[in-house]
Formats: sequence, C-alpha cells, structure tokens
Amino acid sequence: MSVQVPTSPSSLNFGGVPPGSSGPDISLDPSLPPTSISRAGGVQIAEAFADDTITARIDGDSVHFSVRDLSALEWVTEEVDPGELPPGHHGPPPKIKVLEVVAQSVGQEPLAVKKGQTVLVRVEYSAPAGDGVFSGNLVIHGSVWECPPVSLSFFLSSVVTEFAPNAAVLPRGTRIDVPITARVLSGPDTDVTYLQSRTQLDTGVTLLSIPPVRATRGGTPSILPLLTALNAPLGDNSLAIDQFAEKRTGFFLPVTVTADPQIQRGQQAIEAKATARSNVLGRPLSQIFALPDIIPDGLTQEFEHGQIYFSPGTDAWEVHDDIWKKYLLLGGPTGTLGLPVSDGDLLSDGVGVANHFQRGSIYSHPQIGPRMVRGAIRDAWSIDGAERSDLGYPVRDEERVRTVTPIHDPPDSDSTPRIWSMFQNGAIVQSTRGLGRAVPTTISADQLKQYVRKVFDDTIRQQDADTGLDPGVEIPSVLEWDYDLVQSSGRGVIFRLSGFHSNPLVQDTTFVLDLGLRLGWKVEDSASDGRILSAALIPGSLRVQAFGLGDSVLQRRLTDGITAALVRPFSIANLPVVVGPPVLNDTVWVVVDVFVASDGGLTFLTLPTPNDPFGAIIQAVFQQLVDKAFS
Repeated sequence: MSVQVPTSPSSLNFGGVPPGSSGPDISLDPSLPPTSISRAGGVQIAEAFADDTITARIDGDSVHFSVRDLSALEWVTEEVDPGELPPGHHGPPPKIKVLEVVAQSVGQEPLAVKKGQTVLVRVEYSAPAGDGVFSGNLVIHGSVWECPPVSLSFFLSSVVTEFAPNAAVLPRGTRIDVPITARVLSGPDTDVTYLQSRTQLDTGVTLLSIPPVRATRGGTPSILPLLTALNAPLGDNSLAIDQFAEKRTGFFLPVTVTADPQIQRGQQAIEAKATARSNVLGRPLSQIFALPDIIPDGLTQEFEHGQIYFSPGTDAWEVHDDIWKKYLLLGGPTGTLGLPVSDGDLLSDGVGVANHFQRGSIYSHPQIGPRMVRGAIRDAWSIDGAERSDLGYPVRDEERVRTVTPIHDPPDSDSTPRIWSMFQNGAIVQSTRGLGRAVPTTISADQLKQYVRKVFDDTIRQQDADTGLDPGVEIPSVLEWDYDLVQSSGRGVIFRLSGFHSNPLVQDTTFVLDLGLRLGWKVEDSASDGRILSAALIPGSLRVQAFGLGDSVLQRRLTDGITAALVRPFSIANLPVVVGPPVLNDTVWVVVDVFVASDGGLTFLTLPTPNDPFGAIIQAVFQQLVDKAFS
C-alpha cells in the first residue's frame, strides 16, 4: 500500500485566462543562473518519502490540461559568482546552498527520484475560444508513495478597452479625459484597473489615477485622465497602459501632443518676470508647472524666496518673503485671495510692502507683519489713503464678530456677524448697514499712568508696608507693534515709576522702576462677556535700580511684587464691556478691541453707532464710565 505524501499547493486555479491562450508563462529573468526553474503552474513535494519512480497524468479534462514536466531537485553547494561579490573582496569566493534540478522528464514520462529530493510537477493549460469553465485533476503516482489528487481549473475571461483612435489630442501642460468603454467579451463581469506601464520611457504624458472600472458585457463607459508636461515632445505619441482584470494585459493609447499658445505665453511671461525680479526671488527651485485645473492655463514657478503665478486673465506676478508665506497660509491661488495682480512692491512710505490679489490685498510692515484686508473695507481704507491714512497699516486679518447682547435696531441682530478689520490706530466695521469706523473711547496717557501706578503701588505695599511709589509717573517711550507670521502684538508702553523704602534708622532707600507693559483683552470665563483688561510684561523691559542700604534685597522684593501683580489681569469692575441704558430703547454699545495709542494712552474700540439721535449720548456715557474707572 502506497504512502500518501502531501503537495503544495493542494489545488491549482489558473483563474480567468484569455480565449485561445496557453500557459502559464514559465520564462525566467535572464540574469538568473541556468539551473533556476520557474514554479508557475507547479505542484511541489518538499521531500520524497523514499526512492521511487513516479508518473503524473491528468484525470478528467486532458484536452485543456496537460503535464508539462516532472523535475527532481537537490540542495547543492556552489561558489558565488565573482561578478556578484562586493568591491574589495579578498580571498576565495564564499559558497552558498542552492536548489538545482538534477533530473527531469517531459510530459507523462516516468521520473526516478531519490529519498529526500524535492519534486516539482508542472501543469499547463490550453484555452479554447468562446466561454466556459474547465476543470480536471492532476494525479502523481509511484509504487511506494503517491499524492492526493490535485484539482485543476480555469475559466475563459476576456476584457477589452475601446476608444476612438483620435480621442487623445491635448496641448502641452493641460489635462484631458479620454472616453473609453470597458467591455467583457467572455467570462463574468469584472473590475479593471488601469496603470501607466513602468517599462515605457517618459513621454511627457501621464495617466492620472482613477478607481477601478466595472467591465460588463454591454460595456461600461469611463475615462482615462491624461496630463501632459509643459515640455512634452510635440507630435504623435503612444502611451503604454497596463490593464489589470483577471490577468495583466496591455495596450497602446495613441496620443497627439500639440502646442498651446497660452502655455507658451505663460512660460515666456514667467521667464521675463523671473529675470526682472531676481533680486527678491533668488534662484529657481522648480521648473514651470501647471496650477490646479480650476485655473485654466495657469502656471507657476517656485524660487528661494517666493513664487511667480500666471494665468491668461491676470498675467505673471510675483509674491515673496513674508507675504508669500502668508498667502500660502490663506490657500494660495485657490484660496481666499485668488491670483496675484501685482508684484510685492515697496510702498510710498519706503517701509511697507504690499501685494494685491484678485480678491484682496496683503500689506506687510516690518513691525506688524503680513496682514490681509479685502472687500469694501479695503476699498474704503484705500480711498482714505491706505497705509498713509490716520488708521495706518492693518494689524490683524479681518475677523467676524458677533454682539454679545442683541441689538434691536433693524436690520442687525445678534445672529448677524460683522466683519471687523483692525488697523494700527482704529478699525473699520462692515455690517448689513454698510461700513463704519469703530468708535474710539480714549484714556489719556495721564489717566493710564495713574491707573498703572495705583495697581502696582497697592501690590508693592502688600509685599512691604514700608515701600511705596512716588506720585509722578513718566512714559519714556511707546514701543511699536511686533509680530510673528500668525499674529501681531500690540504697542507696549514703558512706565518709569520711582519710589522709596522707609527705614527709621538710616537714610531711605530709593529706586527707579522701568516697567514695559502691553495691554489688551484677556479671555476669561468669569467675566460677564468673557473678556477683561489684562497686562503682559514685555520681555526684557523690566529694569529696577535701587539706591541705598539693602538695595539688592529691595530689587528682588520689587521684582517679586511686580510678578505677583501680573499673575492676574487688571479687573475693571466699574467698566462694563457692554453698556445698555434701558432708556435708549435697548440699544447696546459693544466693546470689541482695546489697544495702546501712539501717545501712550489707551483706546477702546466699539461698534459704530446706528444713525439715530442717541449715538452721541451713548458715546458720552461710555466715556464717563471710562474716565471714572481710570481716574
């Protein structure tokens, strides 16, 4: 009785094969040694049970299946080919173990095998025309051992891709969708994947990625998206495409590349702009390439410090340095602002730079950074003189604000956002009523000095009852705005405070304190509308000089006191952020911003008053409250 020996695999399914084909392909990479053998269509016995003479035959469908050959393989030791050794190798070539064919028979001829050898039996199929599913069994038999029958199968499958011979005509630097039809000629419906052949040299034409197409007997319409490079060779071309259904097949799609006058114009315009603006752009980092499809015939090129953008409707313009980085943060040519319509030019004040775009502008000042302004607000600001106006440069991108209390003066309501654009010295607000200047309520520099003195005098006395501040306060300087790419920090004020430490035994110790503060809103849940006035110490601006006995101790104590005072924001209990006297028909006054004025005072900005007789009264009431809080 024969011993049953398992095979690997236990069945062979060749899947869908084209009608009239034969296989599988057993060709090998020519670089492999002659002793190598393909295992395509093969069934392997890892180790012969004993010496035996075996045969192989097909049971069932022997018309469409046949035994190709039987092979016996053994592990042998060979020297490594000297050509495969790494450079600088010394000594004799190393040896490796490889599995080599030591005996072989063709078709159903018997093969003598020895115990321990590996056995490989290979099967081939021959597919007829038409449709159908075909199956059989491979039987491997010996006198001492045999294998369980190995099931064999394949089905006929043929998918073709149909297209018009002149469908792929496209200019340089553009994309087209070539109509195709994926049709099943035989076999079941199946998914078809299309990929550009990796074996074809670059033709300047690229097949873009698409999801698989479900091919049917009736034909499934679809598209092949093609993109041509700006330097693609002109004239007739053919794109090699791999079609993956049950098997990989391929076809050539005829492509004709033509010149595009708009693309040529764009290339020339970008090259001319690059030459003219090389002083700000630096060297190129990319070739000229196409912008996204939503900008037809749009081109761009990137440089060390900026980028040039072209479209037939806007021409070629450059954007560089911080304005360029800001522009990209806003979405670039497909974002908020659209394409540039000017270069990044120095403004008439000799300080700032501005770029104008299809839907707005970016202005950049060395102390403020790049900020976006657009729409009706930009137009009104430009009429007033733009950066030369009393408002100065924009210090933040526009933002949408909502009132915290309903305004019952139609057509606005608490659900109607206002567009708020903040500048160095004020703000412009846009709402359904149109444009208006934010209304300033000022705190004079003298009022602010006394307020700051009181806050820190109280804190210092809590640290040491014998320490206090003199009445006088100076403002030696007002620091300008500064920025990073994300936001601007408002003006700061240097307050010079002088004081003393009483000592009954010796002369009093005096000190001078230079304190730099930035003042603005801080969001806090405990406030009635989430905002209270706060102060932040400007880095590096705290300077304490004490004169007299124990001055080092006093300096440290004053520094600790100032730090303690800044732990919590300045709370202004008598200054409601929203003021709404009921006698004024529930009209409210909303404070949106606060900043240090150029003279060192403080300015609160509120939404523009409605055009009604109560506007002046509301402003007067608010000013009185501010004066009271800061006196």
